[in-house]
Amino acid sequence: MDTKKLNKRTEVAEWYLVNIYPHIKDKESEIELLVTYLSNDAFAVIERMYNEQMSNLEKEGFFNNKANV
Repeated sequence: MDTKKLNKRTEVAEWYLVNIYPHIKDKESEIELLVTYLSNDAFAVIERMYNEQMSNLEKEGFFNNKANV
């Protein structure tokens, strides 16, 4: 992420578009699912995946090393 502060929902949505969406084969069905359930259920699932990945990256020291580059 760049230096501007994003709200959690925006940050999670951007993460999903970059890391998950490109790998989905049936994009039309995925969009339909997201539109139908985005208000709560779909976002909660995506947020859990995001939180898990961010936690793993933090444990691996990814964010600390980034500052040293």
